[in-house]
Amino acid sequence: MKYYQKPKRTFEKSGPVIPDQSFHVYLDNVTNTDNEDIRTMIDKGRYFTIFAPRQSGKTTFFSNFCSLLEKDPLYIPILLSFQTCQKLSSTEFYEMIHTNIKEQITQRLEMLKCIELDDVINCFNEYCITSHYSFYKLFKNLNKIIHQKKIVIFIDEFDGIPLSELEDFLMVLRDLYQDYKRTQKKALYSVGLVGIRNIAKLVVGGVSPFNIADQVNLPMFSFTNIKDLYNQYTRETNQPFSDEAVQLIFEQTCGQPWLVNRLGTILTVNIKPKTTDMILPEDVDIAMNHLLMENNAHFDNLYEKAILYKETFIDIYDQNIDYDPYDMGQSWLKQYGLIKEMNGKAMIANPVYRKFFAKRSKQNFSKTVQPNVNENENKPLIFICHAKEDKDIQQPNDLIQQLQQGINKLSLNSQEKEYINLQISILETQLKSSQKHSSVFKAVMETIYQLIKNSADNDLMDVMDQIIEK
Repeated sequence: MKYYQKPKRTFEKSGPVIPDQSFHVYLDNVTNTDNEDIRTMIDKGRYFTIFAPRQSGKTTFFSNFCSLLEKDPLYIPILLSFQTCQKLSSTEFYEMIHTNIKEQITQRLEMLKCIELDDVINCFNEYCITSHYSFYKLFKNLNKIIHQKKIVIFIDEFDGIPLSELEDFLMVLRDLYQDYKRTQKKALYSVGLVGIRNIAKLVVGGVSPFNIADQVNLPMFSFTNIKDLYNQYTRETNQPFSDEAVQLIFEQTCGQPWLVNRLGTILTVNIKPKTTDMILPEDVDIAMNHLLMENNAHFDNLYEKAILYKETFIDIYDQNIDYDPYDMGQSWLKQYGLIKEMNGKAMIANPVYRKFFAKRSKQNFSKTVQPNVNENENKPLIFICHAKEDKDIQQPNDLIQQLQQGINKLSLNSQEKEYINLQISILETQLKSSQKHSSVFKAVMETIYQLIKNSADNDLMDVMDQIIEK
């Protein structure tokens, strides 16, 4: 008889997966449109982009891939992240790049006992990266020094690049690719940009600066991936998942990594904890209800994004809509993981998401005012869209606290409170942001007003008026 054993690892639900701390699987079929995998593209010296929704495994995939690539002494994999760069000055941004690239390249060459190490260090000291042009000069000179190694740069969270540097940085990567495309012995051999936007289709100043890159879609977990993930848990605990339970999870999540991991936690911690009893389909049904009723950042994020294109989203939810990749609403909803294309139709990404929005009545969802979006201007890299005439909004936090306290005293149902709390969260985000947009602010305040106007007292309405006046 087997006894329950406490697992050494957990199901990860935030951030990159660390293999010795979390259950993990390697994704299959990560390919470009020519069905070439990442390693093949790198061996060919290709530049490529991967875009996928948040919490879909991008960072984990490339972290694992870099570890695998390090086993080949021919390659020098460099992993950068622009996640915290959006508010950096140009000087700070390029200083960060210089420091990270220099450190990773020199450490790798030192480990490989490369004879060019001293020359490379001197090159970095002579050609400090202070701009896009100095980035170009550095690698132009590294190409003259490093002949037996191939540098591969992966840039995670590329969407976080300072907007002021977006065009020039992409153009300099394009120039390096074009100038050395026919040269085999070059230091900068391959570049991969990872983000939530389709960078290859990005148009800046009337041109597409990175359309030389292969486009790669990151797939969801397959049934085999999910089974493997749960089998890792079984091997550590002796608690099995039935094939029927795994199949049901696959069907309901369509392999969305965060949902798969979160359900794994709920099933083993909340539904059948510390036991060797098998996880069955009926347990999955209970876990699904638990998931749909809990408050979590994943669903909050989905809801905020659905609001911005709510008319398109409601049409897709209710009707048989053809998928149109050039429709702005569909394109953004797809990039953020809310919808997918299947057999030429636009569909909600998975049954779990569909059930989540089913629990939010169309009436209440429609009450949420959609911010004004100007189709002819570039969106900020956060998902809150803005209008051209936006002005800065200054609002003290104590008024927001008074608003929250007043709303908590109202006799509202749980759904209404949930919607209001979401709006207040957006409002707080605006207050903390360096780019405050009046159209979003007004839309949020109007939504709150519509929900509380029949039950709010004079004091609460006075707080609303003070916020609006500010």
